Amino acid sequence: MKPGRESQLNKEVLSRIKKLVIEGKTLVEIAKVIDIPYSTVTNWTCFNVENLSDKIEGWKRDRKLKLAEDK
Repeated sequence: MKPGRESQLNKEVLSRIKKLVIEGKTLVEIAKVIDIPYSTVTNWTCFNVENLSDKIEGWKRDRKLKLAEDK
């Protein structure tokens, strides 16, 4: 067991973040929607918690591809 509080970054939160990234939301907007401090979200991305930073980059590519296909 790791010391400290359990992370709020769970499957449900990851799913919500994915949806918001694909919608084109910024990290500031995402933090507000999921009601988690922006500093926490940036820490998750900076330290790549649960590979979040990598996942966000992939979701951004998915969004760009979808936008290009819709043209």
